[in-house]
Amino acid sequence: MKCLRKITAAVCCAALVMTMGACAQEKTEINIADTGAAILEQAEYPEMVDHSDQADYFYDGVTEYCTEIYLQVNATGGEADELAIFRLSSAEDADAVKEICTARQDALIKAFDGYREEEMPKVENALILSKGDYILFAVTENTKEAEQIFQDAFKQ
Repeated sequence: MKCLRKITAAVCCAALVMTMGACAQEKTEINIADTGAAILEQAEYPEMVDHSDQADYFYDGVTEYCTEIYLQVNATGGEADELAIFRLSSAEDADAVKEICTARQDALIKAFDGYREEEMPKVENALILSKGDYILFAVTENTKEAEQIFQDAFKQ
């Protein structure tokens, strides 16, 4: 009888450990529209306009690497704020898309240098982050908040 109790307790403990381990695993897929909307709200972006269907205009050649794109650009053009989340066809394309994001950052630096100097810190400190099949490009004063929301999307 004692042996049966020990076996039952061991099985219950093993099941509990396996359940806890499953909870700790991160998701590999996220909803980029929901994640993007959360970043826009919580990182306090100004008024933005959706340009997801015109991504190649802003990020030359990016669509060949992506299955889905979320792109928000400042509505007035007078502020540098920008948010893009790219779902890649393959994680192997991450370096190519990061290079495209760096080129976009360089274009923003060129556009705002001498025009709106107060926007330069946002552009110079833009966040380019990859995680699995996703790339985040965030131009905002609140890059830490944007990064945290992006990372948390994989934990929910």
